[in-house]
Amino acid sequence: MSIQALLMTLEICLVFAFLRCIYRWIRYFFRLCALRKTFKKLTRAGITVTYKRKLRQIVFGKKGGVDIVLTVGEKKYGIALLTHRLGMGRWNIERTRSHYYFEVRKSSVLFNLQRSSENLPDHVKDFGKEKQVSRKLLDLSASAEEYDRLYLLVYPKPKYLTYTETRYQYLYEGDPLEDYEILFANGLQRLLACPGD
Repeated sequence: MSIQALLMTLEICLVFAFLRCIYRWIRYFFRLCALRKTFKKLTRAGITVTYKRKLRQIVFGKKGGVDIVLTVGEKKYGIALLTHRLGMGRWNIERTRSHYYFEVRKSSVLFNLQRSSENLPDHVKDFGKEKQVSRKLLDLSASAEEYDRLYLLVYPKPKYLTYTETRYQYLYEGDPLEDYEILFANGLQRLLACPGD
């Protein structure tokens, strides 16, 4: 009897995990559709939008590089889309000696009831109970000479966006990263509301 109950509980957990995964993909798909609508609005406003890669290549392919080019008059803006379906965790851009990496991390505990020691560094207190969900090479080698400005569009906006080289630091909209400038979706609309800047 207990084995049957255990198997039934396991089946319920598997079904729940499967449904949650499907829900996250559907929600992610609708978010990407909303972003595409934003670019269509820009087209109606007279801004030329050129896709250098298809959306599925952006989602499943390499990260970084210019994916979308916006032409406003004689100005060209290169946009690299940094995206992942999990937006409630922490997205980290890590710099090693030779490469950049984009990793998605999420908390492995629901509630952290453990008291933290005063001797621990802040990043351990904040991110000590995380697990890595995804890690991909991030290509930030686009030439800034081809474009008036380069933007790294982070979409959807994660709970935390951090950068690590020798230590953790938080990234915010407008922060520089190589030749790129960090941008969120609401910043894209503000930026192009006044294209003369």
